[in-house]
Amino acid sequence: MHRPWNEWVMLLVFGLLALTVADRKLLGQTTLPELAERQSWDDLIERLDSKKSEIDFAQSDGMTALHWAVDHQRADIVKKLLDAGSNPSLGTRYSITPLMIACRQGNSQVAELLVAAGAKVDSRALGDETPLMMSSRQGNASVVELLLSKGAEVDATDRKGQTALMWAAAAGNTDCVKALLDSGADMQKELRSGFTPFYFAARSGHIDTTEYFVKRGMDVNRPMNV
Repeated sequence: MHRPWNEWVMLLVFGLLALTVADRKLLGQTTLPELAERQSWDDLIERLDSKKSEIDFAQSDGMTALHWAVDHQRADIVKKLLDAGSNPSLGTRYSITPLMIACRQGNSQVAELLVAAGAKVDSRALGDETPLMMSSRQGNASVVELLLSKGAEVDATDRKGQTALMWAAAAGNTDCVKALLDSGADMQKELRSGFTPFYFAARSGHIDTTEYFVKRGMDVNRPMNV
C-alpha cells in the first residue's frame, strides 16, 4: 500500500524538525558554537531566536557558543546567550568553563555577567586550577574581588599545592595580593619545597610585592622548612 503524497510531505517536514543538532551538522548546517567561533554574530542571534534547543551544543573539544563569545570578549553576545538559557558552568573536555576564560582575560564585565547567571566560582580545571587562581595570575583585582565576594575559596590549592596568593605573588600582582590577604588568605602557607607566597614574589624579582608582604607582617628572616 502506497502512502499519499501529502503524508510523505508531513513525515519529511516533521522529521526535519526533529533532527538533532548533530544531524543538522551532517546536512551542512552550521552549529551555534561554529557561528560564535567565526564571529558570525548576526547569524547566531537569528539562530537563537528560532532554535533555542541548540543553546549548549558543544564542539568536539567541548566549546559551546558561550565559551566562544567569552573568548572573543563580546559581553553583548554573552548576555544574549545567558538570557536564552545557556549554562554558564559547562566545562570543555579540559574542564575549562566560560568564567575561567573571562578570568584569564581579566574581563570583569563578562565575569560579572557569568557570576550573576550562576556560574560556579570554585569550578576546577584539569590541573585543579580555580577561576580565582587564574584571575590572580592575570592581575585584574576587580575580578578577584568579585569572586571572593561570591564565596570563592581563598586558600584552595591546585595539584601542585599552589594557592591563588602564590600565583598573584609570582606574577607581581600586588593589588590582587592585597585583595586576597584582605579576604583572609594565608601568606604563611608553604609548598613542600618551603616556598611561601613571599618567596614566589622575591624569586621573580617583584620588589613592590615583596615589600607589601613585609608591610603585612611577613617575617623575611623566617627559614624555609625544606
